[in-house]
Amino acid sequence: MKKRLIVDISLILVLLFVAAAIEAAPKIRIGFTPPSFVSPYWTYVLKAAKAEANRQGIELITNAPKDHTDFEGQIRILEDFVQKKVDVIMMGVVDKAAVVPGQKRVNAAKIPIVILNQIQPQPAGVKIETYIGVDNFDGGAIMGEYVRNTLNEKGDIILIEGIPGEASNERLEGFFSVKDKYRNMVIIDRQVADWDEGKALTVMENFLEAHPKINLVFGLCDSMALGGITAAKGRGRLKDIIFVGYDGTSEAYASIMKGELRATISQTPLELGRVGVISAVKIANKEKVPPIQQLPAFLVTKDNVKEFAAAYEGN
Repeated sequence: MKKRLIVDISLILVLLFVAAAIEAAPKIRIGFTPPSFVSPYWTYVLKAAKAEANRQGIELITNAPKDHTDFEGQIRILEDFVQKKVDVIMMGVVDKAAVVPGQKRVNAAKIPIVILNQIQPQPAGVKIETYIGVDNFDGGAIMGEYVRNTLNEKGDIILIEGIPGEASNERLEGFFSVKDKYRNMVIIDRQVADWDEGKALTVMENFLEAHPKINLVFGLCDSMALGGITAAKGRGRLKDIIFVGYDGTSEAYASIMKGELRATISQTPLELGRVGVISAVKIANKEKVPPIQQLPAFLVTKDNVKEFAAAYEGN
């Protein structure tokens, strides 16, 4: 009996020692900087990233530039993450070239970098562990085919564009790869609205003043498309204009279900945030991850919107 008691006490001591060691083990710390939170898209990426970080018991430190043109702000955030000695940095870049100096400082500190919402490489001289995202060219081309079919290959089109750069340029290139085959599909006006819903509303009001006939408006992100819809509703012209977007946000899906927005391209922001954190944790644990992780782009319309909207339930 005494021998068994000694064994039991020894076992308890071992278990307490293991528990203390686990408790004392440093928690993985991931720094996350999106290009900004101007677009709700990145808010959903963050929500999913937080949920996955909580599930894995790691620390997620988030900071964002004030907008998509704040290159210096994102570089300062990278420098702050270096000072904090995070294990991995996860980022959506404001501009590929502009943030290189900050990324090189991260490389010098030997902190791995995960790039979100981009599968095209950074400029030479920057080391990136993995790129995760949708091919924006493919997404733009998918929307181009939808627009072609919807307009029967003819119509007057307006573009509400994001800040020129990686995402906006590639979406436009994909769209034009289809549109340019049909001379009766005409871009009658286009303007940058900085990925911002409020700015897009003002831009669309100006378009409505200038153009008595508009067949379709392509907002290069959902929030800009929704800003355009608000302007058209205010002028009583929503029924005459088809609006399409890009991103796959909960707000866009709600608009499609109301019959206002006709279609969007889903970049599955929730999946992007989840896969980003999973990859960052693997990298922190010295595990291998693919250099490019391409997520699929989906066309979402009234026919399949409920399936995609269900992903946001509980998020």
